[in-house]
Amino acid sequence: MRECDLPQLGSIFMTGRRRLTFCIAGVLGAVLAAGCSSTVGNVDKAGGRAGPEPIVLRAVQPVGGDPNGQIFANRVAEVSGHRLTVSVHDGWHATDWSTAETDAIVAVRSGAADIGIVPVRAWRAQGITAFDALVAPMEIGNRALEHAVLRSPIASDMVRDMSAAGVTPLGLLPGPISHFWGISGRLASPADLRGARIGTPPSVVSDRSLEALGAIPTPTYFNGADVSGFDGIVTSIGTVHGNEYEAVVSTGATDLALWPRSALVFVNTSALDALPSGSAQQLVAAARQALDPTIEAQDQSEEHDLASLCADGRTRLIPTSSTDLASFRDAFAPVYSWLTTDATTREFLRRIDRLKSTMADEPPEAPSCGSSTPPVRPAPWTAALPTQTALDGVWETVTTRAEQSAFSGTDPDLIEECNFGTIRWTLAHGVYDEVQSAGSTQTWATGTYSVDGNRLTLDITDGGGSGPGGRCHLHSGDEFTWQWSRYHDQLTIVWPDPTASPLEYPANYAVKPWHLIGDSPATVITTH
Repeated sequence: MRECDLPQLGSIFMTGRRRLTFCIAGVLGAVLAAGCSSTVGNVDKAGGRAGPEPIVLRAVQPVGGDPNGQIFANRVAEVSGHRLTVSVHDGWHATDWSTAETDAIVAVRSGAADIGIVPVRAWRAQGITAFDALVAPMEIGNRALEHAVLRSPIASDMVRDMSAAGVTPLGLLPGPISHFWGISGRLASPADLRGARIGTPPSVVSDRSLEALGAIPTPTYFNGADVSGFDGIVTSIGTVHGNEYEAVVSTGATDLALWPRSALVFVNTSALDALPSGSAQQLVAAARQALDPTIEAQDQSEEHDLASLCADGRTRLIPTSSTDLASFRDAFAPVYSWLTTDATTREFLRRIDRLKSTMADEPPEAPSCGSSTPPVRPAPWTAALPTQTALDGVWETVTTRAEQSAFSGTDPDLIEECNFGTIRWTLAHGVYDEVQSAGSTQTWATGTYSVDGNRLTLDITDGGGSGPGGRCHLHSGDEFTWQWSRYHDQLTIVWPDPTASPLEYPANYAVKPWHLIGDSPATVITTH
Protein backbone atom coordinates (compact mmCIF):
# COMPACT_ATOMS: atom_id res chain seq x y z
CA MET A 1 0.00 0.00 0.00
CA ARG A 2 1.30 3.19 -0.81
CA GLU A 3 0.26 6.32 1.44
CA CYS A 4 -0.51 4.94 -0.38
CA ASP A 5 -1.52 3.15 2.85
CA LEU A 6 -3.88 0.01 2.68
CA PRO A 7 -5.73 -3.21 1.57
CA GLN A 8 -7.20 -5.56 -0.16
CA LEU A 9 -10.62 -6.93 -0.48
CA GLY A 10 -11.24 -9.91 -2.70
CA SER A 11 -10.42 -9.24 -6.33
CA ILE A 12 -12.29 -6.06 -7.10
CA PHE A 13 -10.15 -3.35 -5.54
CA MET A 14 -6.73 -2.31 -6.78
CA THR A 15 -4.71 -1.53 -3.70
CA GLY A 16 -1.33 -0.10 -2.99
CA ARG A 17 -0.13 -3.59 -2.12
CA ARG A 18 -1.16 -4.97 -5.46
CA ARG A 19 0.51 -4.37 -8.72
CA LEU A 20 -0.62 -0.88 -9.68
CA THR A 21 -1.99 -1.46 -13.14
CA PHE A 22 -0.97 1.99 -14.29
CA CYS A 23 1.03 4.87 -12.90
CA ILE A 24 -1.92 7.24 -12.69
CA ALA A 25 -0.34 10.36 -11.23
CA GLY A 26 -1.76 12.48 -14.05
CA VAL A 27 -4.82 10.66 -15.25
CA LEU A 28 -7.27 13.24 -13.91
CA GLY A 29 -7.04 15.20 -17.15
CA ALA A 30 -8.32 12.19 -19.07
CA VAL A 31 -11.10 11.70 -16.56
CA LEU A 32 -12.14 15.34 -16.76
CA ALA A 33 -12.13 15.21 -20.54
CA ALA A 34 -14.84 12.56 -20.36
CA GLY A 35 -17.23 15.18 -18.96
CA CYS A 36 -19.79 14.89 -16.23
CA SER A 37 -22.63 13.33 -18.17
CA SER A 38 -23.76 12.17 -21.56
CA THR A 39 -27.01 12.37 -23.44
CA VAL A 40 -26.40 9.18 -25.38
CA GLY A 41 -28.80 6.49 -24.28
CA ASN A 42 -27.84 2.98 -23.26
CA VAL A 43 -28.83 0.09 -25.47
CA ASP A 44 -30.38 -2.95 -23.82
CA LYS A 45 -29.91 -6.55 -24.94
CA ALA A 46 -32.92 -6.30 -27.26
CA GLY A 47 -31.45 -3.26 -28.98
CA GLY A 48 -33.88 -0.79 -27.40
CA ARG A 49 -33.22 2.27 -25.32
CA ALA A 50 -32.45 1.52 -21.68
CA GLY A 51 -32.57 5.11 -20.47
CA PRO A 52 -29.99 7.89 -20.30
CA GLU A 53 -26.35 7.27 -19.61
CA PRO A 54 -25.54 7.51 -15.90
CA ILE A 55 -24.15 10.80 -14.69
CA VAL A 56 -20.45 10.35 -14.00
CA LEU A 57 -19.10 12.16 -10.95
CA ARG A 58 -15.34 12.61 -10.92
CA ALA A 59 -13.72 11.80 -7.56
CA VAL A 60 -10.15 12.40 -6.39
CA GLN A 61 -8.57 10.33 -3.63
CA PRO A 62 -4.96 11.31 -2.88
CA VAL A 63 -4.21 8.25 -0.73
CA GLY A 64 -3.43 5.47 -3.19
CA GLY A 65 -4.62 1.96 -2.44
CA ASP A 66 -7.39 3.00 -0.05
CA PRO A 67 -10.62 0.98 -0.50
CA ASN A 68 -12.78 3.91 0.64
CA GLY A 69 -13.19 5.40 -2.81
CA GLN A 70 -14.21 2.26 -4.67
CA ILE A 71 -16.53 1.04 -1.91
CA PHE A 72 -18.24 4.44 -1.87
CA ALA A 73 -18.49 4.40 -5.68
CA ASN A 74 -20.10 0.95 -5.58
CA ARG A 75 -22.65 2.14 -3.04
CA VAL A 76 -23.49 5.24 -5.11
CA ALA A 77 -24.27 3.05 -8.10
CA GLU A 78 -26.44 0.73 -6.01
CA VAL A 79 -28.33 3.44 -4.11
CA SER A 80 -29.03 5.49 -7.25
CA GLY A 81 -30.02 2.52 -9.39
CA HIS A 82 -26.91 3.21 -11.49
CA ARG A 83 -28.19 6.67 -12.47
CA LEU A 84 -25.12 8.10 -10.71
CA THR A 85 -21.65 6.64 -11.00
CA VAL A 86 -18.40 7.75 -9.41
CA SER A 87 -15.12 7.51 -11.28
CA VAL A 88 -12.39 7.43 -8.62
CA HIS A 89 -8.92 8.72 -9.39
CA ASP A 90 -7.02 6.74 -6.75
CA GLY A 91 -3.64 8.04 -5.67
CA TRP A 92 -4.31 11.48 -7.19
CA HIS A 93 -1.20 13.69 -6.95
CA ALA A 94 0.26 11.03 -4.64
CA THR A 95 3.80 11.90 -5.70
CA ASP A 96 3.28 15.58 -4.83
CA TRP A 97 3.88 14.77 -1.19
CA SER A 98 3.73 18.36 0.07
CA THR A 99 0.38 19.36 -1.44
CA ALA A 100 -1.57 16.26 -2.55
CA GLU A 101 -4.38 16.45 -0.01
CA THR A 102 -4.65 20.24 -0.15
CA ASP A 103 -4.72 20.06 -3.96
CA ALA A 104 -7.58 17.55 -3.80
CA ILE A 105 -9.62 19.90 -1.62
CA VAL A 106 -8.89 22.80 -3.99
CA ALA A 107 -9.83 20.68 -7.01
CA VAL A 108 -13.28 19.96 -5.56
CA ARG A 109 -13.83 23.52 -4.38
CA SER A 110 -12.96 24.86 -7.83
CA GLY A 111 -15.08 22.32 -9.70
CA ALA A 112 -12.11 20.63 -11.37
CA ALA A 113 -13.38 17.49 -9.60
CA ASP A 114 -16.84 16.71 -8.24
CA ILE A 115 -16.04 14.62 -5.16
CA GLY A 116 -13.09 14.37 -2.81
CA ILE A 117 -12.13 11.56 -0.44
CA VAL A 118 -9.45 13.16 1.71
CA PRO A 119 -8.03 12.35 5.16
CA VAL A 120 -9.49 14.64 7.82
CA ARG A 121 -5.96 15.62 8.89
CA ALA A 122 -5.86 17.98 5.87
CA TRP A 123 -8.75 20.19 6.93
CA ARG A 124 -7.03 22.05 9.79
CA ALA A 125 -4.84 23.81 7.21
CA GLN A 126 -8.09 24.90 5.51
CA GLY A 127 -9.37 26.55 8.66
CA ILE A 128 -11.72 23.68 9.60
CA THR A 129 -11.21 22.45 13.17
CA ALA A 130 -14.21 20.09 13.38
CA PHE A 131 -12.05 17.00 12.85
CA ASP A 132 -9.13 17.81 15.14
CA ALA A 133 -10.52 15.60 17.90
CA LEU A 134 -10.25 12.59 15.56
CA VAL A 135 -6.52 13.09 15.07
CA ALA A 136 -5.57 14.31 18.54
CA PRO A 137 -2.56 12.24 19.70
CA MET A 138 -3.49 9.02 21.53
CA GLU A 139 -7.17 10.09 21.73
CA ILE A 140 -8.40 7.22 19.57
CA GLY A 141 -6.27 4.30 20.64
CA ASN A 142 -7.67 1.49 18.51
CA ARG A 143 -9.79 0.77 15.47
CA ALA A 144 -12.78 -0.27 17.58
CA LEU A 145 -13.03 3.18 19.11
CA GLU A 146 -12.62 4.87 15.73
CA HIS A 147 -15.42 2.75 14.32
CA ALA A 148 -17.65 3.50 17.31
CA VAL A 149 -17.07 7.24 16.86
CA LEU A 150 -17.83 7.11 13.14
CA ARG A 151 -21.06 5.19 13.80
CA SER A 152 -22.13 7.66 16.51
CA PRO A 153 -23.81 11.08 16.30
CA ILE A 154 -20.36 12.56 16.90
CA ALA A 155 -19.47 11.91 13.26
CA SER A 156 -22.64 13.46 11.85
CA ASP A 157 -22.15 16.50 14.06
CA MET A 158 -18.55 16.91 12.91
CA VAL A 159 -19.60 17.23 9.27
CA ARG A 160 -22.71 19.29 9.92
CA ASP A 161 -21.45 22.78 9.26
CA MET A 162 -18.85 23.10 6.52
CA SER A 163 -20.45 25.96 4.62
CA ALA A 164 -17.28 27.98 5.06
CA ALA A 165 -15.40 25.30 3.16
CA GLY A 166 -17.49 25.78 0.00
CA VAL A 167 -18.29 22.07 -0.23
CA THR A 168 -21.02 19.75 1.01
CA PRO A 169 -19.91 16.89 3.31
CA LEU A 170 -21.34 13.44 2.64
CA GLY A 171 -19.84 11.42 5.48
CA LEU A 172 -16.79 10.09 7.28
CA LEU A 173 -15.04 6.81 6.53
CA PRO A 174 -12.39 5.01 8.61
CA GLY A 175 -8.68 4.71 8.07
CA PRO A 176 -5.86 2.67 9.58
CA ILE A 177 -4.14 3.64 12.83
CA SER A 178 -0.68 5.24 12.68
CA HIS A 179 2.24 4.12 14.85
CA PHE A 180 5.91 4.99 15.29
CA TRP A 181 8.33 2.92 13.17
CA GLY A 182 12.03 3.17 13.94
CA ILE A 183 14.71 3.23 11.24
CA SER A 184 17.90 4.48 12.89
CA GLY A 185 16.77 3.14 16.26
CA ARG A 186 13.72 2.23 18.34
CA LEU A 187 10.96 4.80 18.90
CA ALA A 188 9.25 3.50 22.03
CA SER A 189 9.67 6.39 24.47
CA PRO A 190 9.54 10.18 24.28
CA ALA A 191 13.30 10.28 24.78
CA ASP A 192 13.73 8.26 21.56
CA LEU A 193 12.00 11.01 19.60
CA ARG A 194 14.09 13.98 20.68
CA GLY A 195 15.88 15.37 17.65
CA ALA A 196 14.63 12.49 15.46
CA ARG A 197 13.73 13.27 11.87
CA ILE A 198 10.33 11.66 11.34
CA GLY A 199 8.68 11.13 7.95
CA THR A 200 4.96 11.84 8.11
CA PRO A 201 2.16 13.05 5.84
CA PRO A 202 1.64 16.80 6.28
CA SER A 203 -0.82 17.64 9.07
CA VAL A 204 -1.03 20.64 11.38
CA VAL A 205 -2.07 18.49 14.36
CA SER A 206 0.40 15.64 13.85
CA ASP A 207 3.26 18.07 13.19
CA ARG A 208 2.47 19.88 16.44
CA SER A 209 2.32 16.54 18.26
CA LEU A 210 5.71 15.44 16.97
CA GLU A 211 7.23 18.80 17.82
CA ALA A 212 5.92 18.41 21.38
CA LEU A 213 8.13 15.30 21.59
CA GLY A 214 11.14 17.20 20.31
CA ALA A 215 10.97 15.42 16.94
CA ILE A 216 11.39 17.03 13.52
CA PRO A 217 8.36 16.26 11.31
CA THR A 218 9.39 15.91 7.66
CA PRO A 219 6.57 15.68 5.10
CA THR A 220 6.15 12.63 2.88
CA TYR A 221 3.21 10.65 1.52
CA PHE A 222 5.41 7.53 1.21
CA ASN A 223 4.07 6.01 -2.07
CA GLY A 224 7.26 4.04 -2.57
CA ALA A 225 9.51 6.96 -1.59
CA ASP A 226 12.91 6.22 -0.07
CA VAL A 227 12.57 6.61 3.71
CA SER A 228 16.00 5.30 4.67
CA GLY A 229 17.23 8.82 5.44
CA PHE A 230 14.68 9.31 8.22
CA ASP A 231 15.18 8.28 11.84
CA GLY A 232 11.67 6.91 11.72
CA ILE A 233 8.24 7.27 10.17
CA VAL A 234 4.68 7.65 11.41
CA THR A 235 2.25 5.53 9.44
CA SER A 236 0.15 2.36 9.44
CA ILE A 237 1.10 -1.29 9.27
CA GLY A 238 -0.25 -1.38 5.73
CA THR A 239 2.04 1.38 4.53
CA VAL A 240 5.10 -0.38 5.92
CA HIS A 241 4.24 -3.69 4.29
CA GLY A 242 2.74 -2.27 1.11
CA ASN A 243 5.79 -0.14 0.38
CA GLU A 244 8.15 -2.93 1.42
CA TYR A 245 9.68 -0.75 4.11
CA GLU A 246 10.55 -3.89 6.05
CA ALA A 247 13.93 -3.53 4.36
CA VAL A 248 14.68 -0.30 6.29
CA VAL A 249 12.24 -0.20 9.23
CA SER A 250 13.77 -2.06 12.16
CA THR A 251 11.09 -1.69 14.85
CA GLY A 252 7.43 -0.81 15.22
CA ALA A 253 5.69 0.44 18.38
CA THR A 254 2.27 -0.93 17.44
CA ASP A 255 0.85 -0.79 20.96
CA LEU A 256 1.20 3.00 20.84
CA ALA A 257 -1.71 4.19 18.70
CA LEU A 258 -1.22 7.77 17.60
CA TRP A 259 -4.22 8.67 15.42
CA PRO A 260 -6.41 7.13 12.70
CA ARG A 261 -6.42 8.19 9.07
CA SER A 262 -10.18 8.82 8.93
CA ALA A 263 -11.37 10.41 5.68
CA LEU A 264 -14.09 12.87 4.72
CA VAL A 265 -16.18 12.31 1.59
CA PHE A 266 -17.39 15.65 0.23
CA VAL A 267 -18.84 17.08 -2.97
CA ASN A 268 -18.66 20.36 -4.82
CA THR A 269 -21.84 22.21 -3.81
CA SER A 270 -22.54 23.60 -7.29
CA ALA A 271 -22.11 20.16 -8.86
CA LEU A 272 -24.47 18.73 -6.24
CA ASP A 273 -27.11 21.39 -6.94
CA ALA A 274 -26.99 20.52 -10.65
CA LEU A 275 -27.83 16.85 -10.07
CA PRO A 276 -31.36 15.45 -10.37
CA SER A 277 -33.70 15.74 -7.41
CA GLY A 278 -32.91 13.27 -4.65
CA SER A 279 -29.26 12.87 -5.62
CA ALA A 280 -27.99 14.54 -2.45
CA GLN A 281 -29.87 12.06 -0.27
CA GLN A 282 -28.54 9.19 -2.37
CA LEU A 283 -24.94 10.35 -2.02
CA VAL A 284 -25.28 10.75 1.75
CA ALA A 285 -26.90 7.31 1.98
CA ALA A 286 -24.07 5.82 -0.09
CA ALA A 287 -21.46 7.27 2.26
CA ARG A 288 -23.35 5.88 5.26
CA GLN A 289 -23.70 2.45 3.67
CA ALA A 290 -19.99 2.41 2.73
CA LEU A 291 -18.97 2.59 6.39
CA ASP A 292 -19.39 -1.06 7.40
CA PRO A 293 -17.86 -2.65 4.26
CA THR A 294 -14.95 -0.22 4.51
CA ILE A 295 -14.38 -1.24 8.12
CA GLU A 296 -14.44 -4.90 7.08
CA ALA A 297 -12.01 -4.29 4.21
CA GLN A 298 -9.57 -2.42 6.40
CA ASP A 299 -9.75 -5.00 9.19
CA GLN A 300 -8.97 -7.76 6.70
CA SER A 301 -6.18 -5.70 5.23
CA GLU A 302 -4.47 -5.04 8.55
CA GLU A 303 -4.69 -8.69 9.53
CA HIS A 304 -3.04 -9.67 6.26
CA ASP A 305 -0.38 -6.97 6.42
CA LEU A 306 0.46 -7.77 10.03
CA ALA A 307 0.80 -11.48 9.26
CA SER A 308 3.02 -10.77 6.26
CA LEU A 309 5.19 -8.33 8.21
CA CYS A 310 5.60 -10.83 11.03
CA ALA A 311 6.39 -13.67 8.62
CA ASP A 312 9.04 -11.51 6.95
CA GLY A 313 10.79 -11.18 10.31
CA ARG A 314 12.94 -8.13 9.55
CA THR A 315 10.82 -5.66 11.52
CA ARG A 316 10.38 -6.30 15.25
CA LEU A 317 7.20 -5.15 16.98
CA ILE A 318 8.42 -3.83 20.31
CA PRO A 319 6.40 -3.13 23.45
CA THR A 320 5.92 0.33 24.90
CA SER A 321 5.98 0.15 28.67
CA SER A 322 3.12 1.55 30.72
CA THR A 323 5.57 4.12 32.07
CA ASP A 324 6.51 5.23 28.57
CA LEU A 325 2.86 5.34 27.49
CA ALA A 326 2.17 7.65 30.43
CA SER A 327 5.18 9.74 29.45
CA PHE A 328 3.85 10.10 25.92
CA ARG A 329 0.51 11.30 27.29
CA ASP A 330 2.28 13.83 29.49
CA ALA A 331 4.37 15.04 26.55
CA PHE A 332 1.23 15.56 24.47
CA ALA A 333 -0.43 17.69 27.18
CA PRO A 334 0.58 21.00 25.51
CA VAL A 335 -1.05 19.79 22.29
CA TYR A 336 -4.33 19.22 24.12
CA SER A 337 -4.06 22.64 25.74
CA TRP A 338 -3.76 24.11 22.26
CA LEU A 339 -6.57 21.98 20.80
CA THR A 340 -9.03 22.76 23.56
CA THR A 341 -8.76 26.50 23.05
CA ASP A 342 -11.22 25.78 20.23
CA ALA A 343 -14.67 25.24 21.75
CA THR A 344 -15.78 22.84 19.00
CA THR A 345 -12.73 20.60 19.43
CA ARG A 346 -13.05 20.72 23.20
CA GLU A 347 -16.65 19.50 23.02
CA PHE A 348 -15.85 16.70 20.56
CA LEU A 349 -12.96 15.51 22.73
CA ARG A 350 -15.32 15.42 25.71
CA ARG A 351 -17.86 13.37 23.77
CA ILE A 352 -15.24 10.92 22.50
CA ASP A 353 -13.96 10.43 26.04
CA ARG A 354 -17.51 9.78 27.23
CA LEU A 355 -18.06 7.23 24.46
CA LYS A 356 -14.73 5.63 25.35
CA SER A 357 -15.86 5.23 28.96
CA THR A 358 -18.92 3.21 27.86
CA MET A 359 -16.87 0.67 25.93
CA ALA A 360 -15.36 -2.53 27.30
CA ASP A 361 -12.92 -2.05 30.16
CA GLU A 362 -10.24 -4.00 28.30
CA PRO A 363 -9.22 -2.33 25.04
CA PRO A 364 -8.74 -4.53 21.96
CA GLU A 365 -5.38 -6.26 21.78
CA ALA A 366 -2.72 -4.13 20.10
CA PRO A 367 -1.34 -5.52 16.82
CA SER A 368 1.44 -7.98 17.55
CA CYS A 369 3.09 -10.93 15.89
CA GLY A 370 1.71 -13.15 18.62
CA SER A 371 -1.82 -12.33 17.44
CA SER A 372 -1.21 -12.88 13.73
CA THR A 373 -1.25 -15.98 11.58
CA PRO A 374 1.61 -16.03 9.06
CA PRO A 375 0.52 -16.55 5.46
CA VAL A 376 1.26 -20.00 4.12
CA ARG A 377 3.39 -20.22 1.01
CA PRO A 378 3.04 -23.44 -0.94
CA ALA A 379 6.15 -25.58 -0.84
CA PRO A 380 8.00 -26.35 -4.08
CA TRP A 381 6.78 -29.53 -5.68
CA THR A 382 8.74 -32.61 -4.80
CA ALA A 383 6.62 -35.23 -6.50
CA ALA A 384 4.26 -35.50 -9.43
CA LEU A 385 0.75 -34.35 -8.45
CA PRO A 386 -2.35 -35.88 -10.03
CA THR A 387 -4.63 -32.83 -10.26
CA GLN A 388 -4.63 -31.06 -13.61
CA THR A 389 -6.78 -28.34 -15.11
CA ALA A 390 -7.65 -27.25 -18.61
CA LEU A 391 -5.13 -24.43 -18.27
CA ASP A 392 -2.07 -26.36 -17.11
CA GLY A 393 0.94 -25.25 -19.11
CA VAL A 394 3.34 -22.36 -19.69
CA TRP A 395 1.59 -19.30 -21.10
CA GLU A 396 3.06 -16.05 -22.37
CA THR A 397 1.79 -12.66 -23.51
CA VAL A 398 3.89 -9.80 -24.83
CA THR A 399 2.65 -6.19 -24.86
CA THR A 400 4.19 -2.80 -25.47
CA ARG A 401 3.75 0.44 -23.59
CA ALA A 402 1.76 1.79 -26.56
CA GLU A 403 -0.60 -1.21 -26.50
CA GLN A 404 -1.21 -0.77 -22.79
CA SER A 405 -1.87 2.92 -23.39
CA ALA A 406 -4.40 2.22 -26.13
CA PHE A 407 -6.16 -0.43 -24.01
CA SER A 408 -6.56 1.82 -20.99
CA GLY A 409 -6.83 5.22 -22.62
CA THR A 410 -3.89 6.36 -20.49
CA ASP A 411 -0.98 8.60 -21.40
CA PRO A 412 1.89 6.17 -22.17
CA ASP A 413 4.27 8.24 -20.05
CA LEU A 414 2.17 7.34 -16.99
CA ILE A 415 2.45 3.57 -17.45
CA GLU A 416 5.12 1.93 -15.32
CA GLU A 417 7.43 -0.77 -16.66
CA CYS A 418 5.83 -3.45 -14.49
CA ASN A 419 2.68 -3.28 -16.63
CA PHE A 420 3.97 -4.26 -20.05
CA GLY A 421 6.67 -6.36 -21.66
CA THR A 422 6.80 -10.15 -21.46
CA ILE A 423 4.63 -11.88 -18.88
CA ARG A 424 4.90 -15.64 -18.45
CA TRP A 425 2.65 -17.87 -16.35
CA THR A 426 3.45 -21.42 -15.37
CA LEU A 427 0.24 -23.16 -14.28
CA ALA A 428 0.53 -26.71 -13.08
CA HIS A 429 -1.36 -28.85 -10.58
CA GLY A 430 -2.88 -25.82 -8.88
CA VAL A 431 0.42 -24.01 -8.36
CA TYR A 432 1.08 -20.69 -10.10
CA ASP A 433 4.33 -18.93 -11.02
CA GLU A 434 4.70 -15.61 -12.86
CA VAL A 435 7.68 -13.72 -14.23
CA GLN A 436 7.51 -10.36 -16.03
CA SER A 437 10.21 -8.28 -17.66
CA ALA A 438 10.40 -4.97 -19.50
CA GLY A 439 13.89 -3.63 -20.02
CA SER A 440 15.67 -3.57 -16.67
CA THR A 441 12.43 -4.05 -14.72
CA GLN A 442 11.63 -7.57 -13.57
CA THR A 443 8.81 -8.75 -11.31
CA TRP A 444 7.73 -12.17 -10.12
CA ALA A 445 4.97 -13.83 -8.13
CA THR A 446 4.06 -17.29 -6.89
CA GLY A 447 0.89 -18.75 -5.44
CA THR A 448 -1.97 -21.08 -6.22
CA TYR A 449 -4.74 -21.08 -8.79
CA SER A 450 -8.05 -22.79 -9.35
CA VAL A 451 -10.30 -23.26 -12.37
CA ASP A 452 -14.07 -23.40 -11.91
CA GLY A 453 -15.88 -23.52 -15.23
CA ASN A 454 -14.84 -20.39 -17.09
CA ARG A 455 -13.44 -18.77 -13.93
CA LEU A 456 -9.71 -18.63 -13.18
CA THR A 457 -8.74 -17.49 -9.67
CA LEU A 458 -5.17 -16.58 -8.77
CA ASP A 459 -4.15 -16.42 -5.08
CA ILE A 460 -0.75 -14.81 -4.58
CA THR A 461 1.45 -15.98 -1.71
CA ASP A 462 4.67 -14.13 -2.51
CA GLY A 463 6.12 -11.62 -4.95
CA GLY A 464 9.01 -9.30 -5.63
CA GLY A 465 10.65 -7.09 -8.20
CA SER A 466 13.69 -5.11 -9.24
CA GLY A 467 14.50 -2.28 -11.59
CA PRO A 468 12.70 1.05 -12.17
CA GLY A 469 9.20 -0.44 -11.99
CA GLY A 470 9.96 -3.35 -9.69
CA ARG A 471 8.12 -1.95 -6.67
CA CYS A 472 4.66 -2.41 -8.25
CA HIS A 473 4.73 -6.19 -8.13
CA LEU A 474 2.13 -8.56 -6.73
CA HIS A 475 2.06 -9.23 -2.99
CA SER A 476 1.08 -12.04 -0.67
CA GLY A 477 -2.69 -12.05 -0.20
CA ASP A 478 -3.59 -10.56 -3.59
CA GLU A 479 -6.41 -12.42 -5.28
CA PHE A 480 -7.86 -12.04 -8.77
CA THR A 481 -10.68 -13.85 -10.53
CA TRP A 482 -10.93 -13.78 -14.33
CA GLN A 483 -13.16 -15.21 -17.02
CA TRP A 484 -11.21 -17.28 -19.54
CA SER A 485 -11.65 -18.96 -22.90
CA ARG A 486 -9.23 -21.15 -24.80
CA TYR A 487 -8.96 -21.95 -28.47
CA HIS A 488 -6.23 -24.51 -29.15
CA ASP A 489 -3.03 -22.87 -27.88
CA GLN A 490 -4.48 -19.39 -27.38
CA LEU A 491 -5.89 -18.18 -24.05
CA THR A 492 -8.01 -15.08 -23.60
CA ILE A 493 -8.88 -13.68 -20.18
CA VAL A 494 -11.24 -10.81 -19.36
CA TRP A 495 -12.24 -9.07 -16.13
CA PRO A 496 -15.64 -10.40 -14.96
CA ASP A 497 -17.13 -6.92 -14.53
CA PRO A 498 -17.38 -5.39 -18.02
CA THR A 499 -18.18 -1.96 -16.54
CA ALA A 500 -14.90 -1.75 -14.60
CA SER A 501 -12.24 0.65 -15.79
CA PRO A 502 -8.85 -0.88 -16.71
CA LEU A 503 -7.47 1.23 -13.85
CA GLU A 504 -9.43 -0.91 -11.37
CA TYR A 505 -7.84 -4.29 -12.15
CA PRO A 506 -4.51 -5.69 -13.43
CA ALA A 507 -5.36 -4.94 -17.05
CA ASN A 508 -1.88 -5.87 -18.26
CA TYR A 509 -3.14 -9.47 -18.31
CA ALA A 510 -6.08 -8.71 -20.60
CA VAL A 511 -4.59 -6.55 -23.36
CA LYS A 512 -3.68 -9.38 -25.72
CA PRO A 513 -4.24 -13.15 -25.86
CA TRP A 514 -1.81 -15.53 -24.19
CA HIS A 515 -0.05 -18.28 -26.14
CA LEU A 516 0.89 -21.75 -24.91
CA ILE A 517 4.68 -22.06 -25.20
CA GLY A 518 5.31 -25.19 -23.18
CA ASP A 519 3.95 -28.00 -21.05
CA SER A 520 3.67 -27.59 -17.30
CA PRO A 521 6.52 -29.10 -15.25
CA ALA A 522 5.80 -32.49 -13.78
CA THR A 523 7.56 -32.22 -10.45
CA VAL A 524 8.98 -28.82 -9.59
CA ILE A 525 8.32 -25.10 -9.97
CA THR A 526 10.96 -22.40 -10.05
CA THR A 527 11.22 -20.39 -6.84
CA HIS A 528 12.61 -16.87 -6.71
